Amino acid sequence: MRQNLLVVLGLVLALGLVQALNQARTRARLGGPARDWLRSRMARRWASGKRPARVTRTYWSAGEYHADSSRLAPLGYREADHRDFEADRELMLRLQRNLPGSFKAGRALADPPVPYCVVVWEMAEE
Repeated sequence: MRQNLLVVLGLVLALGLVQALNQARTRARLGGPARDWLRSRMARRWASGKRPARVTRTYWSAGEYHADSSRLAPLGYREADHRDFEADRELMLRLQRNLPGSFKAGRALADPPVPYCVVVWEMAEE
């Protein structure tokens, strides 16, 4: 009897852990550190050599955007175009709230993968 209780308790804990990891994966962008590392590596490479005249970047958080803008500005880049998606996210969430329950796909709709912004960087004219 006690052994069965331990097995059931272990299964409940395992399911809770899987659920927590699944929620953490949707809340935090796991690719953020990799994108930050690649972007800082590119900025170091561009600082010592040839750099493109135009760069288009998609940012998934305000932190990514601010970190990258602080790397690109000293290299001579300025924002040529900035598209903010926060309004699109709000519209999408509002539309999803108004959908009948039969059309909702569950929790996947609760946090749609909408980028924070897309920015086109161009070299400043000297």
